[in-house]
Amino acid sequence: MYYEGYAAWQRHRKSSPATIHTYTLDLKTAETMLKKPLKDATESDIWRYATWLTDVRKLGSAARAKKMYALRSYYKYLRVKRIRTDDPTENLDIPRAQKRTPKYLTYDEMTRLKNTAQTPLKQAIIAMFYATGMRVSELVSLNKRQINWEAHRITIIGKGDKEREIPVSSTALTAVKRYLQTRNDNNPAVFVNSTGKCISKRTVQRYISEAGQAANIKRIPVSCHNLRHTYATHLLNKGIDINALKKWMGHSSINTTMIYAELLTETEDQLYTQSLPKGM
Repeated sequence: MYYEGYAAWQRHRKSSPATIHTYTLDLKTAETMLKKPLKDATESDIWRYATWLTDVRKLGSAARAKKMYALRSYYKYLRVKRIRTDDPTENLDIPRAQKRTPKYLTYDEMTRLKNTAQTPLKQAIIAMFYATGMRVSELVSLNKRQINWEAHRITIIGKGDKEREIPVSSTALTAVKRYLQTRNDNNPAVFVNSTGKCISKRTVQRYISEAGQAANIKRIPVSCHNLRHTYATHLLNKGIDINALKKWMGHSSINTTMIYAELLTETEDQLYTQSLPKGM
């Protein structure tokens, strides 16, 4: 299948396995809909596919944009490999996804969430999310050798296998040590399941969701990603330099990190309005 070459090209470009998998599925969907190989598709075919996503699939702007980016990436690959010289997506207007405001927990909600954790494993997971802001994929792949216990630092392997070293609190490290003392396996992974194998993303996501329910937090969904938002927002609220936060979160662009700074500006405006005397 010629998508294998495309996938190899994406791996060479350090794209994440999740991105490669999603883009490949999107390409196969487009080919099935058009009933012809994408390498032979015309600009008219691409317009027809874009219309189908809107009118038949009823996808929102963000979902359509992702599928269009998959096509654009694929035709770039074809041009690089000199399989095609043109780009049938060149004149396609990719929908601009609506800017989403990050959802995060308040300090009180975060305290309640931590207090719901009844086992050393769940206590360690919640503590590490809040202390590092790491992605769930980074947490489940974390090995013991990546933790520098003395320096209170962790080396995280993020998207595209890029490494970054970040600080971690003594509170989180104490929770991890307490959890590791309950284990008797030889798995180098920091977090494992009941059989001693590496814990799965789905299991961690379920733990966090259940903890949110136990803490009776209904204002926003309690998820791994929203804990990452909570980490960033709380640090900026405490005055952490935004460039340091960009590095710690593994953002490739400062614009991604700036979303949290803008969120704080909105929060400050709300606090100002709420603090004014009535009628002023």
